[in-house]
Amino acid sequence: MAFIVLATPSGCSLWLTALYRWSYASSAFAVGEMLYRPAVRWYESVLNQRGATLAGHLDELAVIFNAQGKYEESEPLYKRSLMIYRQCIAQAKAQSAFAPSGQPAHTSPWLLQSMVLSAEDYASVLEITDRRPMACQMLEDLATTLVQSGEHETAEKIRDRLLASADR
Repeated sequence: MAFIVLATPSGCSLWLTALYRWSYASSAFAVGEMLYRPAVRWYESVLNQRGATLAGHLDELAVIFNAQGKYEESEPLYKRSLMIYRQCIAQAKAQSAFAPSGQPAHTSPWLLQSMVLSAEDYASVLEITDRRPMACQMLEDLATTLVQSGEHETAEKIRDRLLASADR
């Protein structure tokens, strides 16, 4: 039965999310990592999933690594998920160019929120590992991306975080 669930993208995604929630709630991060890492590889390679849902699962795996203090393993996952989120936003913006005239470009609030949360988690890893200037630059780049996507309010929140970080 489990194989049937993992054989579909939506079934595998649901299983990954449930596994992440269980490992986080029970603080069983080593077990979560052992099960989660190959499942993410399966989701990406066998099921050929590449979009925002994959980015979310990469973030979840990064959080599992962070909880164990494995920052060097979480960093590439955050970088990759942010790249995927940016690609998804660019695709949404390109698709909106074909919308009826006068209709504004729209990026999914879920997509934006996921990207911002991922960036904030990644910034925290950079700060923990004594790379605050890199964290600030990454967040400024994110704010610029958000402004270019017309998400001024979200960009302003990121810049407020930057100001708060500079005061520390």
